[in-house]
Amino acid sequence: MKNGLKSIVALVAMMGLVGCGGNEGADFKAGFILVGDENEGYSEAHINGINAAAEKLGLSSSQIIMKKKVEENDSAKTAAEDLVSSGCSLVVSNSYGHQSYMADAAKEHEDVQFVAATGDFAAISGVSNLNNAFTNVYEARYVSGIVGGMKLKELIDGNKLTDYISIKVRGPLAERCAAFAWKGCKLAATGDFETITFADDPQRQ
Repeated sequence: MKNGLKSIVALVAMMGLVGCGGNEGADFKAGFILVGDENEGYSEAHINGINAAAEKLGLSSSQIIMKKKVEENDSAKTAAEDLVSSGCSLVVSNSYGHQSYMADAAKEHEDVQFVAATGDFAAISGVSNLNNAFTNVYEARYVSGIVGGMKLKELIDGNKLTDYISIKVRGPLAERCAAFAWKGCKLAATGDFETITFADDPQRQ
């Protein structure tokens, strides 16, 4: 299922450019910046999805360029610059830590579309060619928290909810997802409902 979702993300991103304007046919190239490679599951799933999307669109291997094991630092921008120099009109990264560097590259290359997967600030960045994918993952985390809380309700028996939960996270996106999972868990296990609001969209709850 995960590979299928990654394939859909890559497919939608590439379909947005293939066959549009100056990106037609063999001239189109897509570049991907990956935090890992085939030897770790997260990036392997992305690689499989990219390859499946390319096959679906009839793209040749020369039209797909991957930069693997790119760290979440200035090397991400360097990788983006290399992909643009190689003729890529679409550049996609797969790590939250790449997002700010993708934004910097997008500002300097307005004719190239950049997609920061798992990113969250493209809509408010003011950079028209910067996009995000996977932005609503927190909703799934909230639901998973509710499911976990339903089971925990059977076990609490007067004890504190925190006695049963230990969350370890890495990075701001993981922290945000964990916070939503916690809220969902509290709702199901104790009936303690918290209204969730969004700073950039006050009407959304």
